[in-house]
Amino acid sequence: MMNDEVTAQIKEHAVRTIAHRWFAFFEGDVNDMESHLKIFEKDIKLIHAGRYLLADGLDSIKLWLENLPQETGSHFIKSLDLKHLDDKTAEGTMKIAYQIVNPDETLSGAIIEYKVIVVFDNYNEATFRIIQKTPMHPNPSTTYKDSFKDNRLKAFVNRLLFLVKGFQYQNIYELCLDESIWKEWNTFAYETLKNNLTISVDEMNTVNLTVGLTVRGTNGDLTEEKKINISLQDTAESYLKISALETV
Repeated sequence: MMNDEVTAQIKEHAVRTIAHRWFAFFEGDVNDMESHLKIFEKDIKLIHAGRYLLADGLDSIKLWLENLPQETGSHFIKSLDLKHLDDKTAEGTMKIAYQIVNPDETLSGAIIEYKVIVVFDNYNEATFRIIQKTPMHPNPSTTYKDSFKDNRLKAFVNRLLFLVKGFQYQNIYELCLDESIWKEWNTFAYETLKNNLTISVDEMNTVNLTVGLTVRGTNGDLTEEKKINISLQDTAESYLKISALETV
C-alpha cells in the first residue's frame, strides 16, 4: 500500500514523462504518431494564448502535428509545478525556454508558460486533457542550445522512476533494448537486491546518453546499496532503451 507522498511522486514522474515526450516530438526523430497520441485524452484540447483553439480531439491534434513545419527548435523545461485537483486530475504549470533557428540562420525564441490539465488512470499513468501555451516574453539567450537529447533522456529517467516507485518492475522490459538486457537487469535487480527496490539518479549525461544510478534493496536481513551505470540507445521509439549495464 503506497502512502500519499509516494503516490504524488509517482504522478509527478508520470507528468514529467509525457511533458518531455511532448517536446521531444518537435525536435527529432522519435516514435510513430500512433504511439505519440497515447499521451493525450480523446478530448484533448490545444490552446494558444487562451484564445486560439489549435486542436480539439485526437484526430484534430494528429492533423495539427502532421502539418507542423520542419524547423530546428529547442524546448527546455525550466520549472514544472503540479497541483492535484482530485485523485484523477491535476493542473500543471510549466515554464519553457523555447528557441528556433530561422531560415536565415538567425535565432528567435520565447519564454512560454504552459498550463496543462492531466488525467491519471488506475495505474497513475498520465495523459494530457488540456495544453495551453502562452508566450510571455522573448528568450534572452543569444546562443542556440539543442534540447532533443535532454528531453529524451529525462523522459526515460522519469519513466524508469515511475515504474520502480509504482512497483511495476515487469514493465521495465519496455525500456530494455533486447531480451538479454532485460535478463541482465532482472538478475541484478532481483537476484542481487531481492526486495524493496529503490532507485535514485546520481548523474545524467546527455552527450553520451548514460545514467548513473544508486540502487538499493534488501537481501535477506541486509539492506544493500549498489552503483550502476546504464548506457542508452535511441531507437526512435517512445523511450530510449537500456543497451548496457555496468556495476561500479
